[in-house]
Amino acid sequence: GVRTLQGDHARKVGAVTREWTLVQPAPGLLVPVGGKLTSARVEAARTLEVVVDRLGRAFAPGTTGQRLLPWAPREPWAVWARAHLSRGRRLGLDAATAVACLRRHGRHVERLWRRLHQHPAEAARIDPRYPFCWAEAALAVREEMAVTRSDVLRRRIPLEILGTQPSAVAERIDQLLAAQAVERP
Repeated sequence: GVRTLQGDHARKVGAVTREWTLVQPAPGLLVPVGGKLTSARVEAARTLEVVVDRLGRAFAPGTTGQRLLPWAPREPWAVWARAHLSRGRRLGLDAATAVACLRRHGRHVERLWRRLHQHPAEAARIDPRYPFCWAEAALAVREEMAVTRSDVLRRRIPLEILGTQPSAVAERIDQLLAAQAVERP
């Protein structure tokens, strides 16, 4: 989803606070503002507490805090990462990109490995400065419903946020998007 941030037109987005709050801009409408991925469960629980309280019901704390996130490996991170890091390296990723892929994709990195097995040239970095490979861009287009260049280079792979991209990168992303558009029903 999209995170709502506190408005301050004088500052750049990167400078706006991520401090979480729950506001009520209209009667009966609660809007979470700010927050971070690392605190999303706590913020969601707090939102539910407020909603349940306003409905006059008792709040029973959930168990999601004890559950793994959907992409978390089922085994200890160090054991899992060691096995998958070597696989990423065998598939052609440089060490930093392989580690970054593990951190970003978690146990869903298997999709990336399958893609790299079929398309080894996609192990190359999109931009030599950052640890993102072309297979990630292809998966964003083919499996994650990315339909615009910004969907790929900002929302799936934050290269637009990190720096200006060469026109060759934009052209190749556009080619991926065009090819997928032809395949869509």
